[in-house]
Amino acid sequence: MLDGINFNKFSPSRHFTQDNADILGRLASGSYSDPEDQQAHFPASVRFTFLDSKNNESLGIPVADSGTQVTLIETKKALMVAARGTTPPWSQENSDDSEWKDFETDMVAVPVTNYDHSGKVHKGFKDGADGIWDQLKPHLQSALAAHKAIHISGHSLGGAIALMLADRMVFEMGELPQSVVRLGAPDTGWKEQAQHLESVGLAQRCYDFKNCTDPVPNILKGSVEAGKEIYFNRNGEADISGQSHALDKTLGAGQDVYHGHPDPTHRHHCLAYNALISDSKNAAVLHQVDN
Repeated sequence: MLDGINFNKFSPSRHFTQDNADILGRLASGSYSDPEDQQAHFPASVRFTFLDSKNNESLGIPVADSGTQVTLIETKKALMVAARGTTPPWSQENSDDSEWKDFETDMVAVPVTNYDHSGKVHKGFKDGADGIWDQLKPHLQSALAAHKAIHISGHSLGGAIALMLADRMVFEMGELPQSVVRLGAPDTGWKEQAQHLESVGLAQRCYDFKNCTDPVPNILKGSVEAGKEIYFNRNGEADISGQSHALDKTLGAGQDVYHGHPDPTHRHHCLAYNALISDSKNAAVLHQVDN
């Protein structure tokens, strides 16, 4: 997913383009790979940095390891931040079970106060963002000082952490990222949090991609979405109408079973999102979102 990314197609000053979403989505998918593997795929024209909350102690940062990992790509005009989502601890690359922290983060759905005390957010998502914040903040400051645009992305848990990082950026630094692109990501909080994100202008720069029966975006009970929803129907066609899509999801579930995919999480895979975002058949609809 990282091979052949053309960073010349990225528009730093834009909030949304199909090319921007494609690149940010691919970085979000690539963030699941080991840093050495990621770096091997990037051209010399960009600067790659990998942050890991497990290094907090050795860096003298008094914040517990939250299992959070973030990939940074810096060009002449932009800093792209991609937060890693949940990695199965039983996968080969995580045979030491270190990624059980991801599952702990996902499951700690206790409401806690958000950064400006205006609402409640998912504790696990907030802790995930806070675990990497002190490492990330200097990079954000350097980018802003160099007048570079900041774009944040993430898939699944990574998308929730991405929005929490953006929220803390606004609260602590008084700056909005140019965009937050989230693939199959759950909401971060409830009604007051959504109102907060609207009031500070962050919701207007947040783009939520959802793939038909993917259950993860709706996993936080009673949550309220904040951002522009871009829904892919059962046939992979983009829809920005904002409707409930209940009928399409029902038909999509039947279609999945018919084709031998009874588990709806197959639509949650990051590569499925990458393919849909870059699909030329969705260009006309995504162009309507351009900003």
